[in-house]
Amino acid sequence: MSGNRGGGAPRRGRRTAGSPDDGEWRKKWAVAAGVVTWLASVLATAISFDVELALSSDAGGQFKAYFLILSAVLFLLFAGLLDRLPRWSLGLLVLVSLGLFGAYTLQKDAWTCSYFPNHYEDRLTMGATLLPEARAFLEEMPPGDPGCESLMKPFGGDARKIWLWSEVRNRFLILFGLYAAAWLTLALLVLGAIRHSLSGKRSR
Repeated sequence: MSGNRGGGAPRRGRRTAGSPDDGEWRKKWAVAAGVVTWLASVLATAISFDVELALSSDAGGQFKAYFLILSAVLFLLFAGLLDRLPRWSLGLLVLVSLGLFGAYTLQKDAWTCSYFPNHYEDRLTMGATLLPEARAFLEEMPPGDPGCESLMKPFGGDARKIWLWSEVRNRFLILFGLYAAAWLTLALLVLGAIRHSLSGKRSR
């Protein structure tokens, strides 16, 4: 007699945690998680960065694009190493991300100016070395701290007429580099946590 009672078709075996289908499913989820975290980090960096290089220069947008491309390349390189890292390394990524965000915040307060915030949403980057015309204007002002807005107003907010352009550019690059690196580290942290979670379920 046949072991299949009732003459029905044999039942298919259930998918177990170690089955090939389960492994393929987890690989797809890992890839999807990588794409989503990368896109989220790029969009967050591009949208939430509120510092401009100068009002009369479009170079800031070009520098941002270069950094985002570099960030994408670094994300792909480091994402492939996440599976090899121990779980405690996720805590290290937390500290690195917090440190980068903290460094960015401190330098942003020191290197940028809120120039007519009701009209311009983004802060403007300042330099350290005044040009002769800006220095002469500052000497004619009353003693005390005139404030960056008062210094930039006669020059229309154009940093190239106030400070050495190389200093302004370098400070802008450092600020955006810190901000992009902070979001990149945060994205790797999230992706690493997801991958470790999937690998933990796979090993059960």
